[in-house]
Order: sequence, then structure tokens, then C-alpha cells
Amino acid sequence: MAASKAYDLSGPNGAVVFRNLPEGLKVRLTNGALGEITGNPHDGAYLLVRILENSADPSKVGSDELVFFDNVKEVE
Repeated sequence: MAASKAYDLSGPNGAVVFRNLPEGLKVRLTNGALGEITGNPHDGAYLLVRILENSADPSKVGSDELVFFDNVKEVE
């Protein structure tokens, strides 16, 4: 799935976009896992993400993780 242009995390506005990501969006992490945003403290650093897919570690599916901004590859 191609990254959403509405939520481009690259470039000079990437930090602002990250800080304002809404709950319910799906994000691809740098480790290949797919997660859904379940919480955003709007601090520009972290997201609370429920793991939906993780082929490297299937035991993580269904778990909630606090994800740092540099571990988010793209919004799907």
C-alpha cells in the first residue's frame, strides 16, 4: 500500500504531521510491523500503537506499544 500523501512524514513539515496524527490511522514501522494508532499525546515524539501484523514476531500482534517517532516509516 502506498504511503498517504496527506500524512507525509518526510521533509520539513514531517514533525508537525507526526504530532497531529489522529487515532485510527495505520502506520508501518521500520521493523516491518503494521500498527494502528490508539493514542497520540501530541508531543511529537511518541504514539501508542496496537500491533496488527508483525511477521518477525507474531507474539506482538494485539499488544500495545509506545512507539518513538523514528520507528515510524510511513502512514498507510
